[in-house]
Amino acid sequence: MASLEYLVGKGFTPLVVSNLTLMPAERERLLPLCWQLVERPNYGYDFGAYRDGVLLALEAVPSMRQLLLANDSVWFPVPAASDWLAKAERLDVDLAGAASNDGWVDYLTDAGRGRRWVFDPLAPRLHYCSFALLLGSQVLRDPEFNRFWRKLKLTSDKLLTIRRGEIGLSRWIIDRGYSHGETLDLNQFEQELEQFDSARLYDLVEHLIIPEDVELRKEQKRLIEQPADRSDLVELRRFILLATAATGPAYALPHWSLQEQRFGFLKKSPMWLSEPTARITQSIIERHGDSAMLKEALQLACGVKSKS
Repeated sequence: MASLEYLVGKGFTPLVVSNLTLMPAERERLLPLCWQLVERPNYGYDFGAYRDGVLLALEAVPSMRQLLLANDSVWFPVPAASDWLAKAERLDVDLAGAASNDGWVDYLTDAGRGRRWVFDPLAPRLHYCSFALLLGSQVLRDPEFNRFWRKLKLTSDKLLTIRRGEIGLSRWIIDRGYSHGETLDLNQFEQELEQFDSARLYDLVEHLIIPEDVELRKEQKRLIEQPADRSDLVELRRFILLATAATGPAYALPHWSLQEQRFGFLKKSPMWLSEPTARITQSIIERHGDSAMLKEALQLACGVKSKS
């Protein structure tokens, strides 16, 4: 509801697509905040809903100036954050994403030893996270954009959905020469870390959210537990950068990004993926969120099993 209220306040007209059958009370709450409400079978994950919504919107409003694709895999906007849409619009690009993945391939080739932290806008697998994508009028007017969605094959395979949908849409836009960018600016992240003392580095290492990479979490635990007077600041910085590139900044960095960049998104899945990530996410909500976020987070965490 907070997301819809924010979007309405920014002048957007939400089209809500639910992959689940809604209860009557849920429909009553949603209808005043949306232009149309669509319920569909839970098939194709977020891109199944996106496909139905985009095609409906393109047919109903062919002269759209902007189209925002957003899903409820994140809390947005986090109360302590800045105005994300205003920041995205200031980028003045055809595709503005909240965050991206796989733009630091060179850094990962040697786990950060010897390579600088340099974002590569030409990285072959660079793509923008699907939880928030703002598309401009040039993309929307392209007849091939409509064709992309009509040809998109849905699947119940999550990894295949990511490849066809999240990566596929980003690559379609990038490869056609449209301008693109993201609001989570990490270009100076390595230089910022070089200014951190050992206490700040330890704090960030401890609060990195690493949902499913068991080996990275083991390394995280080892670094946290080592004696402070034997700490290697270079190693701590290297691990932060490695975990960010390997996990993705939207997952890994909210402890830093909400504080330093007032980034407006917090992933929900860490609340059920593992006990350590649930604990860290809850601490971030307690610091930057509100009671509604905390209530939902605790509900999501019910029954979580430790994977540490």
